Amino acid sequence: MDSVLITGASGFIGINLVKKFSSKNKVICLSRGNDFKKKSLIYNHKNILWETYNPFDSKDISRILNKHKPKEIIHTAGLINGSKKELEIANELSTSYLIEAINDSNVSPILIFISSVSSILKTNYGKSKLNSENEIIKYKKNKLLILRLSMVYGKGSKSNLYLFEKLLKKYPIVPVPYSKTILLQPLFVDDISQIISSFIEGNGKDRKIYTVSGPDRLNLIDIVRILKLKSGNKAYIIPIPLFLIKRIINLLALIPWIKKYLPLQQLETIDSQPKYNYEETELDFNLKMTSFCKGVMLY
Repeated sequence: MDSVLITGASGFIGINLVKKFSSKNKVICLSRGNDFKKKSLIYNHKNILWETYNPFDSKDISRILNKHKPKEIIHTAGLINGSKKELEIANELSTSYLIEAINDSNVSPILIFISSVSSILKTNYGKSKLNSENEIIKYKKNKLLILRLSMVYGKGSKSNLYLFEKLLKKYPIVPVPYSKTILLQPLFVDDISQIISSFIEGNGKDRKIYTVSGPDRLNLIDIVRILKLKSGNKAYIIPIPLFLIKRIINLLALIPWIKKYLPLQQLETIDSQPKYNYEETELDFNLKMTSFCKGVMLY
């Protein structure tokens, strides 16, 4: 049985990958989050082993690599919202230590890096992900895959579309940011594990950066309407002009203790998403990306 090591294993994408790969592989879960113990108890399986680690200590990471000898490493750990410095440390610096640790270890795993479509945008988060990609590209021991993901949804998410699902269940009126330019291609979380499995099996192109999205390009308000149909609730959806929401959020961001809870990165890029070419992913990995209507019914 092969070993797969996953960083950021207690996060939304990480935990979904853990569940998918543990059915046929031994999965080494690396996490340093406060919910580590909670997640390790919930996802307790004979093929799952949880390890705490210091992402800024290459020797500690090398020790874990030499101990478990993973055939594949899936690097999902990172930070979305934070100051420029916090993003640089959490995304760029931790990635550089991971590469250093792999190079200093006795293993030569296939490496998969979970990046973001934001890496093409000029935001602090986008720059940190692009710089992380530049660190990952230095890896030469084995095959390498970089996946730039669009907005991901699915079971276990506590952000993005989950917030609207929660509002639809709880309140009779749900405000939704509206602009004709808010066009998104939501990515079903299960498709990520399918792509990675296909790459491990030999599909896809080595050292290529793939932009990965769902097949449907939808306005946010239409996405919320589909979520409403799924929930069966009769909440009224009220469009709120995006420029007004941005002004309110930017004012709230002036308050330090509130700022860290605001989705500043998401708001900054929500109306600047280009159309993504999902057909290339389908062709190279020999799979079919999940439509949004189908995806929301699967969890």
